[in-house]
Amino acid sequence: MALLLGGVFVGVGLGAAVDVLVGSAPWGMIVGVLGGFVISIWMAVRSARIYSAVAARDWGPPRDLPDDASDDDD
Repeated sequence: MALLLGGVFVGVGLGAAVDVLVGSAPWGMIVGVLGGFVISIWMAVRSARIYSAVAARDWGPPRDLPDDASDDDD
């Protein structure tokens, strides 16, 4: 949620700055908000992928077990 809000607020700030500098109101604000939203969604998806990969690595099955456990009965 913080990523989404942060991206939108940064987009609003950048869009307002572009509007003031170039005089393109309201297009700079619209593009800034949409750009901030898209970037924040991308960052949230990227973070979710990283966290899920770490969780799978940490909580997945152990990798150092033998392939065939029936050899122990000999």
